[in-house]
Amino acid sequence: MFWKKFFIAIGILIILVFIAQLIAAPYVKDLITKKATDALGVGVSIDNCAISILKGKIVLENIDIPSPQYKDEHLIKAKELSIDLYLTLLLFKKRALQNLTLIQPELVLHRDATGTLQLPQFDVASGKEVAKESKFEIFIKSLIVRNGSLKLIDHLVSTPPTVITFSNLNCDIQNSLSFVEKRLSTHLNMKGTVEGQGSFSINGAGNFISKPRSFEGDIKIENLSLPKFTPYYGKNLSIIVKKGNLYLDSKAICDKENLDVTNIAKIENVEVEPIGDPSQTILFEQPTIYVIEYFKDKKGTIGPFEFKIVGNSEKPEFRLGPEIERALKQAMMRRISEGVQQLLKEPQKAGEKIEEIGKVIGGEAQEKAKQIKEKLEEILGN
Repeated sequence: MFWKKFFIAIGILIILVFIAQLIAAPYVKDLITKKATDALGVGVSIDNCAISILKGKIVLENIDIPSPQYKDEHLIKAKELSIDLYLTLLLFKKRALQNLTLIQPELVLHRDATGTLQLPQFDVASGKEVAKESKFEIFIKSLIVRNGSLKLIDHLVSTPPTVITFSNLNCDIQNSLSFVEKRLSTHLNMKGTVEGQGSFSINGAGNFISKPRSFEGDIKIENLSLPKFTPYYGKNLSIIVKKGNLYLDSKAICDKENLDVTNIAKIENVEVEPIGDPSQTILFEQPTIYVIEYFKDKKGTIGPFEFKIVGNSEKPEFRLGPEIERALKQAMMRRISEGVQQLLKEPQKAGEKIEEIGKVIGGEAQEKAKQIKEKLEEILGN
């Protein structure tokens, strides 16, 4: 008799939980919509809300958050947002989420003319000052993104702004919080495509948020079309990259803001043209005309070559690796060799040619070239 009553009680409890879920879902949907709207100052919309009390799960469908700064533009859309709660922590009123999963999110971010990424500003009217030692208002153990997209609109590098689209984004972020050190450690695994052609992946771990930052990881880029990114590198070059696809394999380490990043790069199908007079401009600390010759001789492929990024994360320094330095020196020597061959055909112009090469190289070589010119003029009776 006892077991019969027990199972009846369990059945009634399950029915009550199911009814509670149906009743609670519209209330939770309205509550989340109102809180988000008040915090962002824009009309947030959610089509549907489902709750599983036993699993501690909330699922929101077809979310649309308009941009607070730009009209007729959304900040984020998502087909589904799934939230797994820590039930024990929820009972003790702790702001912590076990899992946060986004399905097909579309995010639009702007970087303004000062270089600041325009993230939404939340207005939490709690009436209480947050303690300085409180660094994590909401702790999310796991953030998962499936088939997402990100559009970055950069007003800093060009007018009109440069728009870069990242798609097919799949991301797994695992966070762990040290209550002793009061620091958040993050493991990041992300991959996706850039502009529908290039692909990238990031796999690393560290402290990405609070200073001093530290991380260690691997970054890979494949088949990234360089002309699209000219606004980012073109200002520092005396050439225009008309065509070229970048392949990059990086090992990145940051220890207390100090960088040690080793990059192995290769550029395929390269086609460049000089800006201005290539004999008077400088590229990679060499006359541009010699670098152009180097590009041509590589028959559309540069590399693999190494370069490093060192210094502080606030002020990184770029250093060329031995491969590209050696190649540039070879290009210069080849140019000089071609000049010498030409001299043998026209010895009467030998002095002028040597002096011209010396001027381009500069320094001690320029003075030596001048002396050689004078000797040749004596020999040739010029």
